[in-house]
Parts: sequence; C-alpha cells; structure tokens
Amino acid sequence: MTSRDAHLSVVATALRTALLIAVLVAALLAAPALPAAADGPAPPAGRIAILAAPAQRGLADLLTTELSKQPGFTLVERESIARVVDELALSAARSGDGAAAVKLGGLLAADAILFVEPEPGAEPPRVRLEFVETRTGIRLGDWPVAAAGIEAADMADVVGGLRQAGAKLGVRPGDRHLIGSVGIEPELESLQLRTLARALTALVERDLADMPAVVMLERKQLRRLAAERDLTGLELDLKGASKLVEGSIRRDGDRVVVTVKIVPLTGGEGRTVTAAGDLPTMRRELIAALAAGLGAEPRRRPTSSRPALRRSSLCARPTTG
Repeated sequence: MTSRDAHLSVVATALRTALLIAVLVAALLAAPALPAAADGPAPPAGRIAILAAPAQRGLADLLTTELSKQPGFTLVERESIARVVDELALSAARSGDGAAAVKLGGLLAADAILFVEPEPGAEPPRVRLEFVETRTGIRLGDWPVAAAGIEAADMADVVGGLRQAGAKLGVRPGDRHLIGSVGIEPELESLQLRTLARALTALVERDLADMPAVVMLERKQLRRLAAERDLTGLELDLKGASKLVEGSIRRDGDRVVVTVKIVPLTGGEGRTVTAAGDLPTMRRELIAALAAGLGAEPRRRPTSSRPALRRSSLCARPTTG
C-alpha cells in the first residue's frame, strides 16, 4: 500500500466513524420528550398569552384549542392581546423577545408568552414556537414545526413540551438552577473528537433542559449577565442563581474521556465530573453526576419507534444567540 493509499484509508475510516457517531446522535435526539405528567401532575402553569404573526393565526388557534384542554393553563383572550398589541404598536410576534415578553406580561397579567412566527431563511419553511417567562424574560422552551401544517403527533410533542416548560413557571426562584452552556471542545483537534464533542454537547444540554428545576440560558443573556456591571435587581438575582457548564474531550489510549465543569457565574468553587466510554455511557454518567451536583433529578426517556419532533437544544434552542 502506498503512502497515498494509507492516507486515504485513514481519512475514510475517520469519515465512517464520524458518520456513525452522527447517526447515533440523531437516534438519541429522536427519543421523544418525556411529558411532564410522567413525574406526576405538573404544577399549575399559569396564565399564558399566545402571540402569532398574521400568517400563523391558524396554528395559534390550534394551540389555543389544545392548551385549553390542559390542566393548569389559563389562556389570555385574543381580544385582550389584540388590544394591547395595537395600543403599543407592536408586531404580533417578536422572536421570543424577552424585553417584549416582560412588558406584555405586565399589561396582560400573563405568566408567559408563546410567540408563534416564521423562522427566517428556513428551508423547507418552518414556524418557531417560543415560550418566554414574563417575570424574567427567559426563554423556557422553543419548538420548530413545519409551516405547511403540523401533524397530530407533532402537536402532541409540542403540547407535552409546553406542559414541561409550564411546570418550570411554578418553581420558586430560590429552587431554580439557571445554566449556561459554552459546549464541549476537543483538547486536540480531530474530526472524530469534534463530531463526538458536538454530539455530547447537544445531548447534555437537552438532558439538562429536561430537568424540572433547570432552565437553560441563551448565550446572549449569559454573556450579558457575565459581562455587565450595571445589572438590575432582577438580573443580579439571575446572575446569582446562574452556573456555567463547559467541558473538554480527549483520547486516553483506546478510551475517550470527557471532563465537564459546572461553576457559579459569580465565581467560586465549582464541580468537575469525568466520564469515559461510548457515547450513551458518557451521556448517562455525565447527566447523573451533574444532576447530583445540582440536587436535581434527571428525567428518564421512554423508547419510541416514531421519530420525535426536532428540538433545538436548550428544550429547544437554549444556547443560541
């Protein structure tokens, strides 16, 4: 075998491994979200306002019908929403804008806003549903759905996710963990480690977001809390309750080892956890250790042969921004 052939063989092997990892990740991410009811009755979600762009009014009506059947959800009347939106000359949907949600929440006496609007540039066209807490402006969940229409199974996934996110509204601020993730990075650059790092980042963020007392922060909010000195009283409280998760991954002989740190955003002593093995084993060990460190309970996922509705990390996109 020539040196060129040997090089091509190594590249092909690396690509095959990366592809296998990607397929495994897709299968793991396809596991359906565990409905809040599986851990017992969810706490009252509170008063919810649905704000939809004009082209998404039909989807908003479907969501209104489905959520009205769920215990704990009280929906703000459409007429009240339209009146406030008109008075403030606001767009009917604001991309999950936290500041807009806080302002509208006060005027509508709503605990959360569900924004329904097109996702710019998505192909095929998609609509994004973003559930924002009005007390803090934090996004508790986000779900992409097909613009052409939502299937019954996907609607069930969305409603289950909203019940789970709605349950977080009932968690007292002092009992809530706000987590910002900067991801897992390979210590030495390689295609296999980079693919595995991205996979573990997505899976760990999703599992953290599924914990009832954990809320994943968007990166833009995390950056503001970390950098700003002139924070408001509420933001100071949020910063005090926030923790940062970061990690690294490396090869140790035939093993792959991942190390994850969780540290308070305000500084101080953190916690470091290490796991080794295949992807499912590392995921399981990391989440168990992180949950123990937070005093939280990891959620167990049911198996399903049906692909789940695609969710961004953060319950959605908890770390984009």
